[in-house]
Amino acid sequence: MTGRRPWTYDTAAFDRSWFRVAMRPTIDPDCPCAPIRPAAPSARPAPAVHLIGIAGSGMRSLAQWFVQAGWRVTGSDRHADRLPATPPFDQVAVGQHSAGHVPPHAELVVYSAAVGEDNCELRRARRLRLPVLTYFEAVGRIMAGRQGLAVAGTHGKSTTTAMAAHLLIQGGCDPTVLLGATPIGWPTGGRFGRSDLVLAEACEYRGNFLHLAPQVAAIHRVEPDHFDCFATQRQLEEAFGRFITRLPRSGVVLVRQECPVLQRLGPLAQAKLETFGVNAGADWAADKVTLTAGSSRFRLLRQGRPLGWFHLPLPGAHNVVNALAAVAIGWHSGLGPEEMAGALASFPGVRRRLQAVGQWHGAIVLEDYAHHPTEVACAMEALRVMFAGRRLWCVFQPHQVSRTARLLEPLASSLAGADHVLVLPIYRAREPEATAREARKLQAALARLVEREGRSAVLTPSLHGAIASLQARVRQGDVVVVMGAGDVWKVASWLPKAHCHPV
Repeated sequence: MTGRRPWTYDTAAFDRSWFRVAMRPTIDPDCPCAPIRPAAPSARPAPAVHLIGIAGSGMRSLAQWFVQAGWRVTGSDRHADRLPATPPFDQVAVGQHSAGHVPPHAELVVYSAAVGEDNCELRRARRLRLPVLTYFEAVGRIMAGRQGLAVAGTHGKSTTTAMAAHLLIQGGCDPTVLLGATPIGWPTGGRFGRSDLVLAEACEYRGNFLHLAPQVAAIHRVEPDHFDCFATQRQLEEAFGRFITRLPRSGVVLVRQECPVLQRLGPLAQAKLETFGVNAGADWAADKVTLTAGSSRFRLLRQGRPLGWFHLPLPGAHNVVNALAAVAIGWHSGLGPEEMAGALASFPGVRRRLQAVGQWHGAIVLEDYAHHPTEVACAMEALRVMFAGRRLWCVFQPHQVSRTARLLEPLASSLAGADHVLVLPIYRAREPEATAREARKLQAALARLVEREGRSAVLTPSLHGAIASLQARVRQGDVVVVMGAGDVWKVASWLPKAHCHPV
């Protein structure tokens, strides 16, 4: 710890009682549970699993794992038509929600966090007394008894997990991978591996990451985000504190050095504590960083000692930090710096993370998943390096009324990184119809605040309205980024195909 800022945290104030009331996990995360394993080759018939909400990104990943692990998979989703007819889904019977879809002798039923307790299939599974797990309970069972690796934090989880997966695969480690986004070139974010390594994206929502018991975990910045389940900063910090304490003494917890919350929570760890970040005092640091249009180059330092030069074919300083966490995970999984440098140089990225879509009317179109002010600011900064001197348009869809209300001003400041912003209606994921009026007021307030920042803001009534606004205003040479975590991706896909040419 020499040379680093001393960390202090009042462990007496760490109130665990809140979890007994607010989390209410279906299975106590501290209880030993039967692990989920691949089907035995001799099993006839193969064990059956039914996935409720199979079209969600995490559930798709889980479906991929079960199919590759030899299970018989069925599933349902109200958006079942969005699933591709490609592996693994060409082997999966999928339909709309119906109680009759639940196999009466299924060994397991898994449901998404987006599925309500009143879902007809979930009710039938419980009436039949079938084993029922949430998505993260299932991931925890797959990880149980194996070498677990996890990535947590408010931002950067998906990209860091995908980077770490790429390093491990290229290094011959053959890991199991489960994440809630899709790496470019993968059918889903899931992968069945034959080694003992299980790498998972660990989301804090509803305390879901408390179902995981990894040996190595990287934690990015901790910031307020899920206001529908963490009403206070204290509750958020308690969740991350409990996650940190789940790592064993033989494990390693990697934390973002510049995060004040993790500076307070770090001493709770019984595992070995290491830091990563842009400052030279971090255990894992990058110096001599060069950012170019679409890539970066940096020298990796471990505890101040240079380990070599790394090239990352992704834009943005935030991705350099993601790479530091991924490389640290690779190091603690047995990979060397030279092989990781070679693998990182071929990392293709993650879908909807500053992903180029095409050219439309002479403008470059990209997609990004950012919906939190910190993420929006990082994306804008990267875009300004990538497309210096060009007019930047942002089609932004706020995500959730609760988040938009609590983060309204910083969100407007982040969006001011664009020259012109089309503000769409708020995507009210998991929120009741009663919030619709407040959503409209917040949409208008966000547009006004962006204008107050000195930028053009257009209050846009719908996704189709966004396309009409773009058609009327965008010029050749402009850059358009379609941004948000809801269904705003449709704007890019709906652009006239006759005028959209791959970048």
